Amino acid sequence: MLESRGNGVAKQGQMLDAQHTVYSIATYSTCDVGHHVWEFRAKSITIDKVNGVGVARNATMRIGKVPFLYLPYFSFPTDHRRKSGFLYPTFGRSSRGGFEISTPYYLNFAPNYDATLDPRIYTSRGPMLAGEFRYLLAGTKGQLNFEYVPNDHGANDGLAQTQGTSRYLINYADTTSLWTGWSFVGSYNHTSDSSYIYDYGNALSHTVVYALTSNAAIVGSGKWWNAALGGTIYQNTNPFATDSSLPYAQLPYANFSMDIPLSRWLDLGMDSTAAAFSKNGYVEGDRLDLYPYLAADFGSAGWFVRPKLAYRYTDYRLDSGYQDYGYNGLLTSGVSSPFTQGTPSRSLPVVSLDSGLVFDRSTSLFGQDYTQTLEPRLYYLYVPYRNQNNLPLFDTSLMSFDYWQLFSPNQFSGADRQMNANNLT
Repeated sequence: MLESRGNGVAKQGQMLDAQHTVYSIATYSTCDVGHHVWEFRAKSITIDKVNGVGVARNATMRIGKVPFLYLPYFSFPTDHRRKSGFLYPTFGRSSRGGFEISTPYYLNFAPNYDATLDPRIYTSRGPMLAGEFRYLLAGTKGQLNFEYVPNDHGANDGLAQTQGTSRYLINYADTTSLWTGWSFVGSYNHTSDSSYIYDYGNALSHTVVYALTSNAAIVGSGKWWNAALGGTIYQNTNPFATDSSLPYAQLPYANFSMDIPLSRWLDLGMDSTAAAFSKNGYVEGDRLDLYPYLAADFGSAGWFVRPKLAYRYTDYRLDSGYQDYGYNGLLTSGVSSPFTQGTPSRSLPVVSLDSGLVFDRSTSLFGQDYTQTLEPRLYYLYVPYRNQNNLPLFDTSLMSFDYWQLFSPNQFSGADRQMNANNLT
């Protein structure tokens, strides 16, 4: 069974045939041979390699030599074929949850949907029931993950008052085809409180999670275009921060992009977004960003010249009370009238020219053949200055500088700021 990492020892073994064996007073684990972090010991273990199934009777699950679960009968997979039964247990420890013991049970309902129930024990917080359900149907697929703690007896530590309460985490994602070229994509991610991930960790990712995102959208695409219509909200999962740290919710938003070839070397395109931004305690409103462009591409395998002429127009409709946040709501040109109150805007051209040469040659070094390349590149960008102090910052920030920023028309993410430039790279 070493191909699937299965190994163990037994007092007695009986080979019924090449595919069926019975062991008495036996152990089984998938840890390294001779170094079992976990294992189960059973009065008898039967291995059926034809069906990839093992059966243990009068067994105890152990961490090292310490038993923690007795099972009079259970079956387990001995290879990679799907089968209902216990999966291998996991163990861990954290400063917030204490020692963790997880004993998942897999349910192979059908070829196109299955589930896993995962009871856990946290020595510092109590029992938890976690689980996963996956489905794959005609035109739709999705997955639900959940964690539920009926009674958390861990310390509050001055954060959220969670001691003695029930807590939970829900992660759900779905993708459904609607009609040709269009589909629905959605996700719902929510916790009972902002301290949950801090206390129990984030089992779905190794990165720190400060906010959970939920989104629902209808998306479509064609040969020369793509579009989306939906909404996005956020939940704070940083117990040391307030909800002011969250991004703006976008309810709703719409995106449309196209890139139409007018000839072999000339494209007409546009990137456009519209969204309603909301966030308690901050200026709110709608924003429309239109970014049409003409782009040419001349060249061959050894050279290229790519001029691009674009025009960016960004328009705002701020909600009432915008003056309380330091915005006068006038057009950025300074023209004021009763019809421009709360409607600042910005418009400017964006002109760029990207060019380069590609040299390569065959060479050798220490008896090895290589291809050596030299690629000089020249990039010019012109964007006139516009005073943008009167425009709100809904979803925009300065990006970290890297190599690709040298050849980018904007140093800001989002549409609220457009850098001015007369730069040659």
